[in-house]
Amino acid sequence: MTPDFERLECSSAGCSFEKGGQAVAKISFSLTAAQLDELYRLFRENTRPGDFRAPEPTGPRPTDVGSSRRRVNVDLETYDDTTGQPFWAKVERDLTAALASAALPLTIEFDPSLSGKTVAATACGHAIGDRVPLAPGDGGWPVLVTTALPGSCEVSVSMDPRLFVSRRMAVKAPLTVHVGLSSGALTLDQDGDAAVAAPGASAGTR
Repeated sequence: MTPDFERLECSSAGCSFEKGGQAVAKISFSLTAAQLDELYRLFRENTRPGDFRAPEPTGPRPTDVGSSRRRVNVDLETYDDTTGQPFWAKVERDLTAALASAALPLTIEFDPSLSGKTVAATACGHAIGDRVPLAPGDGGWPVLVTTALPGSCEVSVSMDPRLFVSRRMAVKAPLTVHVGLSSGALTLDQDGDAAVAAPGASAGTR
């Protein structure tokens, strides 16, 4: 099982946020000196003596399954997730704003030859279509639209009867993914780059 994680690093040189798991994304953004000072002040004011954690012992340890934790490193000291909520609220506000400004459109288009089939799709670990009929409607030929952070994103599409294709895509700019059918197998093209035989891609029937 691939663990999910989120890592935020901030300094006077800038900030970076990395998210891993089924989707891997990394963005860079900046906070002003005043924002960094406010973040540091809130952390110090809401940190209690019992929050300090000693370094963990090295060597084998039981696998931690199904749990989560938050850890903060400040001034070479490590703190656990009992730090006060005002600090975390500030982190989440700044991070939410940074992520919203960095998100890029991701569009999945379907070839008209797939008319009459029903599609389900996921992108970056999120379902964006479940049993969507592929037929012209009032809005024209159906497309699926979502957003993705810069980095990489796993896109998967399945159709009746039991067709599927999956590929990890690089997300560097607004991305359009084309879904088609070739020799009885679904294909995923990333802006015209055929993906069926690409490393990390899978296609077939099930």
